[in-house]
Amino acid sequence: MYISNMVRVRCTPSLRGILAGVLLATACGGERAGPKLPADFLLTTADSTYWVSSGPNGLRMRSAPIFITRVDGRLSELYTTDVDRSYFDAVFLGQRIFLRDLVRGDSTELMSDTTVAALEQRFRRDHPSERLLDPDEDTAADPSISASATLGILDVHGPYLSFEYHTDIDVKRSGPVVDRHTGRRGVLDIRSRHAVTLTQLFGDSLSMQLVKAATEEWSAASRALATHTESAGQVAAESMRGFAVDATSFSLDALDGKPLVVMAVPGTRRKSTTEPVALTPQEVGVPAWWRDVQATLPAGSDSVRRWTRTASQVTVQITARSTDHEHARLVLRDGNARDWDLGLITAPVQHLLWLDQGITADDRRALERAFDASATASGSTQVATRTPQSPFINVSAAAQTRPNSRCSPRSSCTDTPRPRGTRSAR
Repeated sequence: MYISNMVRVRCTPSLRGILAGVLLATACGGERAGPKLPADFLLTTADSTYWVSSGPNGLRMRSAPIFITRVDGRLSELYTTDVDRSYFDAVFLGQRIFLRDLVRGDSTELMSDTTVAALEQRFRRDHPSERLLDPDEDTAADPSISASATLGILDVHGPYLSFEYHTDIDVKRSGPVVDRHTGRRGVLDIRSRHAVTLTQLFGDSLSMQLVKAATEEWSAASRALATHTESAGQVAAESMRGFAVDATSFSLDALDGKPLVVMAVPGTRRKSTTEPVALTPQEVGVPAWWRDVQATLPAGSDSVRRWTRTASQVTVQITARSTDHEHARLVLRDGNARDWDLGLITAPVQHLLWLDQGITADDRRALERAFDASATASGSTQVATRTPQSPFINVSAAAQTRPNSRCSPRSSCTDTPRPRGTRSAR
């Protein structure tokens, strides 16, 4: 077996492991022809999408720091953009979530921050002489107000996107705006671009049960902390006063192919970054809309997870590493129980999208463009190629980085490429 054409992966700590897997696969195959393995799928992991496909020359695997999903049968990319509207004495950083149709190329805004945007409008109204800065202009070393908002994509299950939303507001001078740090979760319907409730997803009765169980769990935790006499326990109990169960703060997860609801208690603090408190995941029934999601989810234990495509007699197996929770081994098995080891990928693996049915030539060209564009935008590319004429893998690397124009209180200023699903915008 050999992996031909191109294997394009991120320049991350996992690169060495991925290339090692490629070397192992090619070394075992010598100069044999490519495998008769009709593999064609996308794997979504914690920070990348892997595209594995087979052809006359063997297997090809590409990796890019993008989030590709299927919505109403169409391949789309989910991503966030940074919105920087800062002044010399005030920093305002927000984010928006977009969905881009890979074939048409058009993007639709799904969600945007409103808290920081409203603060910026107020500042502009109260300080008409202040000038909006260009991205490469510096702000004051200690601006009077620093406000940022982040929208994190947790996962996607069918048409429903689970997100986490944070706001961090730090004020240096007294006035109508005060320090405030918040964190919460939610679920968005990608099709309507509106937040959905537990009732809309699972019905009235189950929704009330979920909120009741979450309230009881949170109350028990609060009472337990209140009995602590140690200073650490007292501090924790004090900080919990800014938290309360909210029926709209939750996310979706899955276990053994079935849906889970994770209630996340939102919180507000004055002086420190705030994370929502995720409670024990709760099992729910399997609604009709979940059937399309099940095909993307694995079967098996946490240590070995499998997706099987009966029509093509292909099994995709993900094996967790006991000594390394950030990576897993990807193995393909054909109908004759032969294994094709593709090496290490980042973990956890969230979904698998089969591409052997319903995918057009336009879809494939759009996928190629998306992976190519991601490699260019990330500023760092590692390419491994192998031709039948050469038993060696030639590796060439090219890196290009650009610093962020401004740094939010939740992140540090670095010259590293932006994470998966993030684009710069003004």
